[in-house]
Amino acid sequence: MARQMTSSEAMSQAAAQEKAGNIDEAKRLYAQVLNVEPGNKKAKKSLKALRGNSKAPLTAADFERVAQLISVGKLDAARADINKLCRLHPEQPALHNLRGVVLSRLSEPEHALEAYKAALSLEPAFSEALNNLATVYTDLGQYKEALGCYQELVNRGEADAEVYANLARALRGAGQQENALEALRRALKINPLYTDAFNDIGNLLNDMGKHEEAIKAYESALNIEPRHRKALLNLALSYSSMGKPQLAIALYQELIEMQPEDRRTLSGIANALLALGRDKDAIQYLERLLRLNPEDRPTKHLLAAVTGDNLTRGDTAYAREVFQGYAANFEKHLTESLEYLVPQKIPTILEELDGENAWYQHAIDLGCGTGLVGLQVRAHCDHLTGVDIAPAMLDKAKEKAVYDHLVAGDISEVLRDSDTRYDLIVCGDVLVYVGALEEVFKSVALHSNPGMRFILSTEKWDGEGVKLRKSGRFAHSSEYVQRCGEDAGLKLIHQEEANLRKERGKWMQGEFFVFTR
Repeated sequence: MARQMTSSEAMSQAAAQEKAGNIDEAKRLYAQVLNVEPGNKKAKKSLKALRGNSKAPLTAADFERVAQLISVGKLDAARADINKLCRLHPEQPALHNLRGVVLSRLSEPEHALEAYKAALSLEPAFSEALNNLATVYTDLGQYKEALGCYQELVNRGEADAEVYANLARALRGAGQQENALEALRRALKINPLYTDAFNDIGNLLNDMGKHEEAIKAYESALNIEPRHRKALLNLALSYSSMGKPQLAIALYQELIEMQPEDRRTLSGIANALLALGRDKDAIQYLERLLRLNPEDRPTKHLLAAVTGDNLTRGDTAYAREVFQGYAANFEKHLTESLEYLVPQKIPTILEELDGENAWYQHAIDLGCGTGLVGLQVRAHCDHLTGVDIAPAMLDKAKEKAVYDHLVAGDISEVLRDSDTRYDLIVCGDVLVYVGALEEVFKSVALHSNPGMRFILSTEKWDGEGVKLRKSGRFAHSSEYVQRCGEDAGLKLIHQEEANLRKERGKWMQGEFFVFTR
């Protein structure tokens, strides 16, 4: 058995290693001495000097130490370590690149940009840093800058499968869907087993309304990697959006076995069960979500709807979550599957009321969604503003180029804070997510010109006041809507019942109201 080195011998060895430039080995030996003799002042002083010595050479162990901290999630410690290394070795591009990685993980993209740019200023041909820089640009929505970086990598002949996949993400963000598909196909030519590329193709095809093709793409990923979580989840979401909840449930159950506490999976299976009318089973998953996060407002709202709690006010977090995830398939689902009639009905009513004078200088579309109503009323106004709680819906609305201004936010707050007085205010199929209407009506009255038109639709309720339905939407009684208008000083000039859309094969009965001031 080898004799253990004494502290004195370890000190001598450490000094020799330090002199030879083997700094990591010297540090290890000094630390070994301190483990045995914590009070050894000479070992403490020597180790401190080595750790703070700017002349100490950079070693692979320094990179490995930071990488290990990142891998175990100790990001603040990794930042402290990499910041110190960058101060000691400012001329090392790899350190600045690694610092960018740490800052990206810490959700500090602007600072990560600075780090990657520092790396590239030292080594312009540093491909990894350029790819990382482009990724951050994409995350920040600066797609032109991201595409410039990726194009440089392609021009150099340094674009591997991952670069093409990242390029596709930037192209998708920039609205260049066909080019994004081509980039992903190039990624698959380089690496035919690239499951993430198949998954991303599925997402793109869903965006384009090609749901059957999207399913095939997800299945291709799963044929290679049967437990690919993203592909399983996206396939389940696709089945749900296509009205095939039973197929979705089987996938969600598989995902729950893999990660029992994943929020998107638990929420997905709850919604699929609700679509099948299996309320009791859905409640179990909703309650499970709340145990994981008691402050989960969207789940609280949906659970209240399913259990019959008499809530009267909607939750903006619930509406934002619903429509943020619904944006890609929203129009196709409404217009094809649900035979949505609200957008076409609104201009018809306005023309019946005002005839050739159905022209309004300032109009606002509250809860504009992807712009289906905006397309219909654009021809009746000079300036049109769209407001929606979900930024993803506004991205789709922007593509239609019918709005002069788009605003993300709660409709009551946006209207309340507006400096404009409107001649036309539209609420097409949005108050079903608001509930109590008193605040909306007061804001409308305060921000409208004399003679304005406030046109809105509701789901019809034969009871009193406001009713939260199992769908998570509110229904309103005719008397309640009229009373809200009267209390706000508005006059009802039109009311009619009409079909809104189909739900589970049956027409949803609603009402349209027009008020003036």
